[in-house]
Amino acid sequence: MKVRSLIPVLLLGVLSCGGDAPGGGSTPTQPVVQVPTSIQLSPSSVTLTSLGQAATLTATVRDQAGSVMAGAPVSWASSDASIANVASSGVVTAISNGTATITASTGPTSATLLVTIGQEAASIDLSADTIVFENLGETAPLTANVLDALGTIVEGVSLQWSSSDTLIATVDSTGLVTSIENGDATITATSGAASATASVNVTQAVASLALSEDTLQFTSVGDTARLTATVTDAGGATIEGETVTWATSDAAVATVSSAGLVTSVADGTATITATSDSVSAVASVTVTYVVLASGGGFHTMIIEAGGTLWGTGWNTDGELGDGSRTKRITPVQIMTDVSAVSAGYHHTMTLKSDGTLWATGRNEFGQLGDGTTTDRSTPVQVMTDVASVSAGQTHTMILKTDGTLWGTGDNLYGELGDGTTTARATPVQIMTDVATVSAGNHHTMIVKADGTLWGTGWNVSGALGDGTTTDRSTPVQVTTNVSSVSAGAGHTMVLKTDGSLWATGDNGDGELGDGTTTDRSTPVQVMTGVALVSAGSHHTMIVKADGTLWGVGSNGNGEFGDGTRTDRSTPVQVMTGVAAVSAGYFHTMILTEGGGLWATGSNGNGQLGDGSIVSKLTPVQVTVGL
Repeated sequence: MKVRSLIPVLLLGVLSCGGDAPGGGSTPTQPVVQVPTSIQLSPSSVTLTSLGQAATLTATVRDQAGSVMAGAPVSWASSDASIANVASSGVVTAISNGTATITASTGPTSATLLVTIGQEAASIDLSADTIVFENLGETAPLTANVLDALGTIVEGVSLQWSSSDTLIATVDSTGLVTSIENGDATITATSGAASATASVNVTQAVASLALSEDTLQFTSVGDTARLTATVTDAGGATIEGETVTWATSDAAVATVSSAGLVTSVADGTATITATSDSVSAVASVTVTYVVLASGGGFHTMIIEAGGTLWGTGWNTDGELGDGSRTKRITPVQIMTDVSAVSAGYHHTMTLKSDGTLWATGRNEFGQLGDGTTTDRSTPVQVMTDVASVSAGQTHTMILKTDGTLWGTGDNLYGELGDGTTTARATPVQIMTDVATVSAGNHHTMIVKADGTLWGTGWNVSGALGDGTTTDRSTPVQVTTNVSSVSAGAGHTMVLKTDGSLWATGDNGDGELGDGTTTDRSTPVQVMTGVALVSAGSHHTMIVKADGTLWGVGSNGNGEFGDGTRTDRSTPVQVMTGVAAVSAGYFHTMILTEGGGLWATGSNGNGQLGDGSIVSKLTPVQVTVGL
């Protein structure tokens, strides 16, 4: 406390030494006047730690004799009212952080004390006391107000942030909280002795579910494929350990285990659905259990379920494609991932599942389409983006995925249909909008996407069916409403969209099946209710919609499989339960509905694949890959 210096007060006294007052009386004694000479303040200094906090000051005024002057008036003043103000009662109130001097005055006497205001953190107010995250990597800002004891914000104070478990959630120096892993953590904000906490819960919510495959294609019964499901939150983070349930739309086609293992059961399509917390994903399943067989001149090519290609029979020109020129009497494996194959007279065209076309065998006319006339004993790639292929005697017709038709090889009779009779060693484009094609010995039959049938090439026996016997080097339209066609050596079998079967061309052995041996230059109807047809060299094999197999034409080698060598001019029934058939030059390959492969006819070169070179008059079962 400071006390200002006091101005001495001159006291005048009149001493009377027995003198008489006027009138002869005694002089009276004068009263003492109190003069404030000091002020004592209590307390001597003040420190306030909260804005709005108040402290009461007392001022004790003393006179010249040191006596307390009760009731002496005191006035109060602050050197900076923006920091601390003082009421007339001496109550000091903190306004803002800083220091101010409080002065108490009475008359000319005053005293001062220093007031220090410095807010101290008493508590912390967080913007949220609970944060819930549904995604990993998600962020949420926490803001903190540091308060003094009276709840006023303390500005500019240092604040520290921490997490009880940084494996669950982290917090940076600005209070930004980030979810790391599922679980619970506590975020703490600290300033001095004050702290506050917010609880954090990270529980990922399922936002999407993705399967390892969206399409499964099985080519054999009993095959398996495991689907895995990746469950993610909205931020794309994987939710580990999330429960996934699996279901199939048709257990008769494909089943699925609780672990996502899909098993093919039978031909057809099904949908596999994986579900997690009401979020689902699906994969389509196609099961196509087939064994395709294509009979050539003296060899046979077979596609086993699973896409493995096998070959048997004559191989002098490398037509099997096994890298040798050795005749085989049981099927040998050639390639994998094969979707289709067509066996010509002495060459083979193979279509892989990736749309690439491969060729092997005789190539004297460029029928392999590899740009040379060199025979091949292992397949060479010819083209890409191929949809189907048909190998004739010495030429090949190729249908690309865009519907364009291409031809390569022998063209002496205009069988390529490019308007010339020039042989080609590389494929040339012939037509567009083509749906299917069949190459015969020296003629080609084409079905366009609109169902119209066109023919080109050798036509001496009326194989083109255009009403003439004139060879054509460009395709001519033959008929309409055609679904498929099969070209033989000199005849053509036409299947219309209504299931009726029609025939034209060479009929010397009754191969047209119209009850005569008369050649036809326009198609004649043979049967109804037909599902598919295959024309051999001089015989024809027919599968009806009811699964019965019928044969007609030349049968000297047992091509029909009816137990005789008798030629037929009207179809005779051979088998039931047949799914597909392929007529070679002098033999026939049959696929039953149960998936079995059977063979009949000429077998001098092992083309039946039954392990012998003995021709068969009735079908024998052929084992592939066992």
